[in-house]
Amino acid sequence: MELSLVVGAASAASDAWPVPVLKCVALNDQGLPELVQALAGHRTWLGTPGGSRRRAARHQASAERLLFALVCERLAGALEPELKGAAARLAARELSPHAAADELFERVCAVAAQRELTETK
Repeated sequence: MELSLVVGAASAASDAWPVPVLKCVALNDQGLPELVQALAGHRTWLGTPGGSRRRAARHQASAERLLFALVCERLAGALEPELKGAAARLAARELSPHAAADELFERVCAVAAQRELTETK
């Protein structure tokens, strides 16, 4: 399959950057002006509404990944004994991964409910 078809399928949105497939050969300076031109075109596209939406979506996704990682880190720290116990039972094949996750999630919910009750008093 042509690389340009694969790349084109990945950017099918009407306002997406049309990713150029360029041939560059450093040994004989082939394709460098085209590459510089494509980079300038991409920079221009970034200033369009489509580019701004794309950048905002990437920032949003990056923020979500960061928050997810931080929440997971804090949960793992707060649930360390339960997590190790569930992992041991999982390794011993006493518990399925889904059942272990359900147990840990129920524990998180119980702690959150207890905290909510404490805060409302």
